[in-house]
Amino acid sequence: MKISVGKLFTGLAVFFGALAALSCISISLLKWGMFCSIAGIVCSVFVIFRRTQFQMITKWNHPVVLALFLSSLPILYLITIIFIFKE
Repeated sequence: MKISVGKLFTGLAVFFGALAALSCISISLLKWGMFCSIAGIVCSVFVIFRRTQFQMITKWNHPVVLALFLSSLPILYLITIIFIFKE
């Protein structure tokens, strides 16, 4: 059984993105969510650059785009918390 590098990193990006999104449930998990978020964003960007290198079209419903969105949720959550408790 042979798996390509793109599919492997897409799976990793979705996995880390899901963990990052689940970390928004509790504020105590946010530190680990940020680590998963960074890993998910790195894997997603690697897959997108690799698909661009081989001139493959990456549509908006591709799993790596979903993973990139899920990985950005803890960052947006943290920014929202900072702005709410700024005063």
